Amino acid sequence: MEERDANRKTRPRELTRTITRRETFSASHRLQQCGTPSQSRRNDELFGKCARRHGHNYVVEVSFRGAVNERTGMLIDMAVAKRCIQEAVLDVMDHADIDDDVPEFRERPSTVENIAEAIFLRLDALPELQRILYKVKLWETEKISASVKRRGS
Repeated sequence: MEERDANRKTRPRELTRTITRRETFSASHRLQQCGTPSQSRRNDELFGKCARRHGHNYVVEVSFRGAVNERTGMLIDMAVAKRCIQEAVLDVMDHADIDDDVPEFRERPSTVENIAEAIFLRLDALPELQRILYKVKLWETEKISASVKRRGS
């Protein structure tokens, strides 16, 4: 049995591919509890210096998963991926104050976890990406990142 399994060749149709596009953007934000004035002592106690407005050079990695189109040899055309990320993420978040300029964060803390989720949901709303969007990983610093993907993937 082991010999037969060792000789069995994996066919390309049995494989799932993942491809990732990386983009960068710069944005400012501050951490605060919803409904708490940004200058409150409670925010300072909870979030320390991150309760003050500050900025990051974010790196976002958007991964797609699925079968390769036999005609094109691609899972997704990277020009399409670039356009979708540009329109749904970069045009909104690059050089923005995330708390004031991005609607999802007017009533929600702009943590790296929540920003990664917002990016995933923005991209998942695009018809071109709905079937193949797999994961969003957002780097806030060289040492801190958050990932969001569909359950069960």
